[in-house]
Amino acid sequence: MNWSFRELKFKFVLTRELVEQGRKCPKGYGFAWRDFDTASTVAYLIPFNVLFRGLRRLYHWILSYKNSVLDEARIKGICEGREMKRYCYRCGTILHRLGKLPK
Repeated sequence: MNWSFRELKFKFVLTRELVEQGRKCPKGYGFAWRDFDTASTVAYLIPFNVLFRGLRRLYHWILSYKNSVLDEARIKGICEGREMKRYCYRCGTILHRLGKLPK
């Protein structure tokens, strides 16, 4: 095939890397989003990873009119963590007043 320099450059920009869990991103690539289907992260070249991440989030936001599943899970986890902190603080205060806290 006869590729021009412009086509090769454009193709290089749109090249994405799937990075398996626990591995480092290749040099010059940055994290774009997490792909739950393949249990890996998607990485693009560093200036374009932010652009593609933003476009993907915008696409999903327009499509669903609400937070993504990942954002919902993050919000739910933060709320549950706060509740657990309040519960542990209350239990610790009660045990401290009764003198039953372990040393």
